[in-house]
This record gives sequence, structure tokens and C-alpha cells, in this order.
Amino acid sequence: MPQIDINVWAVLLSTVIFMVIGSVWYSPKVFYNTWIKANGLDEEKIKTGSPMKSMGGMFVGAFITSYILAHVVGYAQANTFVEGLQTGFWMWLGFIGAVTISEVLFAQRSWKVWGITNGYNLIALLCAGVILALWK
Repeated sequence: MPQIDINVWAVLLSTVIFMVIGSVWYSPKVFYNTWIKANGLDEEKIKTGSPMKSMGGMFVGAFITSYILAHVVGYAQANTFVEGLQTGFWMWLGFIGAVTISEVLFAQRSWKVWGITNGYNLIALLCAGVILALWK
């Protein structure tokens, strides 16, 4: 396997972008209320969780995703805006979009939840793909 140079700053920026997109996407003015209802949750259940623990876990997950995507961008030799978009899209389609369909089919989660969650992941991966392709 070829050696890929990873720009840690680009990975960190991509991680922050995941967090920013997530905070907007799941805000009350966008999809929060719809997502809560579609998951059968309520405000009290959400408030009993630990926001710092959740955000910390999200940061770690976003960092790992960005770091792995940086490798894929390098292997794909993606160096342009469009190539970054394409790489982010293919990673979403193959490893998130297609895989999470089973949650709808077997766990009987709604297509609405799938659409909201996967919409966030798609946009975040597209943005991260662009950042990682352009900032080497």
C-alpha cells in the first residue's frame, strides 16, 4: 500500500466541520424536532443524557472518519474540488448510505430517520472530502 501523507490540520478542520454541520442539522430550526419524533424520543429522555459525553464521542467519531477519509482521498489521488466531492460521495454511498438501509428494513426505523441521519452524513462527508482533497 502506498504511503499517504496526512495533513493533520485538514483532518482537524474536517472534524470541526462535521461538528458544525451536525449542530446546525440537528438544531430545533432544522431537523431536531422531526428527528426526535421519528425516533420516538422525548425532551426528558434527551435531557437525561450527558451532553459533554455525547459531544466528546461525536468528536472522536468525526476525527476517525476524517482521518480515514484522508487516506482514501490520498489513495484516490483526489486533488480538486470535484474529486473531493466524488470521494466523499462514494464513501457515503458504500459505507454509510447502503449499510444503514438495514436499520430501516430490520430494526423498523423510519425512512424519515434514515433520510435525516444520512443527509447529515452525506453533506459532512462531501465537505470533508473537499477539504481533504484541496488542503494537502
